[in-house]
Amino acid sequence: MRVLITSWAWPTHYYPLVPLAWALRSAGHEVRVASQPGLADVVTGSGMPFVPVGRDLDMEAAFRTFVNPPAGHGVVGKPAPDGPRRTPRAIGMFAELADVMAEDTIALARDWRPDLVIADPTAFVGALAAKAVDAPLVRFPWGADIMSEVAAMQGVSDVEVEVLAPIAERFGLRDIRPREGLTLDHCPTGMQVANPAPHRQDIRYLPYNDYGVLPPALPAPTRPRVCVSWGTTIGRLDPARSLMGRVITRIAATGVEVLAVVAAHQRADLLASVPEGVIVAESAPIQHVLPGCSAVISHGGVGTILNGLSHGLPQLVVAPMLPDHRFNSRQLAASGAGRVLTAEEIADGTVVAALQDVLDTPGYRTAAERLRGQIEEKPLPAEVVPILEKHAS
Repeated sequence: MRVLITSWAWPTHYYPLVPLAWALRSAGHEVRVASQPGLADVVTGSGMPFVPVGRDLDMEAAFRTFVNPPAGHGVVGKPAPDGPRRTPRAIGMFAELADVMAEDTIALARDWRPDLVIADPTAFVGALAAKAVDAPLVRFPWGADIMSEVAAMQGVSDVEVEVLAPIAERFGLRDIRPREGLTLDHCPTGMQVANPAPHRQDIRYLPYNDYGVLPPALPAPTRPRVCVSWGTTIGRLDPARSLMGRVITRIAATGVEVLAVVAAHQRADLLASVPEGVIVAESAPIQHVLPGCSAVISHGGVGTILNGLSHGLPQLVVAPMLPDHRFNSRQLAASGAGRVLTAEEIADGTVVAALQDVLDTPGYRTAAERLRGQIEEKPLPAEVVPILEKHAS
């Protein structure tokens, strides 16, 4: 079986696909990963064959408009509400990505003839490539199925069809529907949206956070150890908006042991200095430092949240900024496995009191352990491969 995997060039959208790609290769299937040139090192570093398609866009600039939106910059495209409806800004951004990737990806599909196309749901080009060769499309959300909610929340259920129609027509394609087909679901049930995609197949969440040289083993904690991670996205967009250093300074004096996980190339911007006693793990895949921790504090990135839940850890999310970070945080809080503090709530003592609540209230840990069980009861990627084989036949 030939399997084409598509993602756009943002590493955290590709990482969840890696364990499945490994499983497919291990089962003897051919796998190619198609993305913009900027993802080349990330894909080849994961051991997968890479095909560059299209060109890179300045996605950091695009994301900065979500962190610091200019006046009136809520949507792109069509006016509304009384006239033609508007296109949500994120949908327009994903359509632009599909536009620059379409020609090369469709040409690759028509030449290589994959039996199956697996796509990050925000990589709309996957739906175009699948339609071009009449191959089944498989969606693989990177967390809770936010794309099944976006259009419904905006009251524009078929907006993807509309924004992709002009692109599809250039290649003789019609009626592209990125939210149809089989959806692979690695999100624990307690964090999933109320109305996820109807055709779903469970798959186990297995952490992949890129690999380098692992840090030395940490000593066993002698007091509650709290892992603080701000991922890499906020550091790329606007390091000044990161609250990582401020949070660490406030909680380090409370008697907990602080473990800070930060990318080596972002440490100077995010953690120029830390209080005495704080352990700093540079560029450490977070799943390798979480054993021994009692809680996680983060910005709301789904990778950090799912890594924490895979260890049954309660969590505190501080001032999530991007739309998906706010969405992830909402789902976490609804599950009972953590709390969320808004930017307005970040004041002296607030973070300390909230962390103490998360550590001292057994319900948070109980809920996190429940979600851990929901993750572990799902079939491993290797067990899902035969299901995909049947789906492609």
